[in-house]
Amino acid sequence: MRVVCILLKNSKHVSFVADLMFQYSPQIATGASWVFAEVGACRALYSEDSLKRQLGVLLKQFLVEAKIEFASDLPSAIAYCRFNIRSKDLLPIEALPYFFNPFLFDRQFQKQIDILKKLGLSIFKQLVDIPRSSMTSKFDKNLTLTIALVNDASHIVWPRYVPDEQVTEAYDFEHTQEISNLQPLMFVGKNLIERLIARLKARGFAVSKLNIDLRQEPYSTVQEPNRSYALDLAYPQSDPLVLSKIVFQKLERELTDKPLESHIKVFSVSVLEKSPFSARQRSFFSGREEDQEALQSFISRVREKVGDARIFFAQPVEHYFPERSWKKTLVETSNVSMELASRPLRVLKTPVKLLRNDPWIEASSKVRWRIDQITPCEVLSGDWWHGDDERAYHSIKTATGDELWVYQNKSDNNYFLHGIYD
Repeated sequence: MRVVCILLKNSKHVSFVADLMFQYSPQIATGASWVFAEVGACRALYSEDSLKRQLGVLLKQFLVEAKIEFASDLPSAIAYCRFNIRSKDLLPIEALPYFFNPFLFDRQFQKQIDILKKLGLSIFKQLVDIPRSSMTSKFDKNLTLTIALVNDASHIVWPRYVPDEQVTEAYDFEHTQEISNLQPLMFVGKNLIERLIARLKARGFAVSKLNIDLRQEPYSTVQEPNRSYALDLAYPQSDPLVLSKIVFQKLERELTDKPLESHIKVFSVSVLEKSPFSARQRSFFSGREEDQEALQSFISRVREKVGDARIFFAQPVEHYFPERSWKKTLVETSNVSMELASRPLRVLKTPVKLLRNDPWIEASSKVRWRIDQITPCEVLSGDWWHGDDERAYHSIKTATGDELWVYQNKSDNNYFLHGIYD
């Protein structure tokens, strides 16, 4: 077994770093201000030196200060970090509490350390030389067990690290920072979103739905100190740059409609829903993946700007009536094969009622066409359970050169303009 220990300068980063470590190992455990990962089974993928360099670059990117050390067991790994020593024999006896419990430093163990110091013991090598038969008479049960773990701590059980179901990144502004517009939020928010995406990608997820929270200073004049904005993404996002643009486009629109009432105290971003994500090597010979991501990014940003219902793909559906032969979707689909008569590309959303008065056909008192030729196209029967009437479609060529797609209801013989041929 090989264990990597990441000792953090600030304990608030523990869950963040633990989530990041899922991209290197599935076996993670955490302590008060440190993170363990079992990397022995992954040595064929990367060496300890390369892993240490990767982790150093990754943590530096997110401004996380930490020490990184490797060992053959949990207590040794955290002790090496704490005391900057890479030999178990040379570790000071002050490292014993980590062998008693490598996940929580027990300050009450100091009494046991004082006893060992009075006996003239200062490093682990001196502990190993003590005969086991004399330990039980000189030391209590906990100290005896801890000294045994110095010799072999490989059987210590790892408490399973369970990541938070709802991932949240937040930033608390200092009292001296008076944030009341979008520009400073964009700078801070970009870092929050990068951290959020990194945590999810390491666990194999992408963002599907976000919640943005702005907590304002609760002055007496502020009617709504807490603002919350839900953002339902058209496609799962794993690119922090794309997601940042969508988030701040949303904030810009919301804050334009309803400006802030006071300074921002806390800015947080939470993942409400996530989708499975698989990071794959891009193809060197095809730009299809890049084109697909660019299209999805464009659709997501435009949907956020103009509304969810107004941007979509038209998915063909097997139905004879034109208005029911497609449905809205966000997934590109292949065409449905059906034997149909020639139909125009321009189909009206709502058919316009016409009045036929040969040789004219009129849409209103000001819009009318002179009929040159009428050609039957097709007869369509709708769904009887919807109360649909039978329609007889015709192509009408007019004196002005227009070609209209018109149908006549069988029940009342009324004419309707349904499309125009190009």
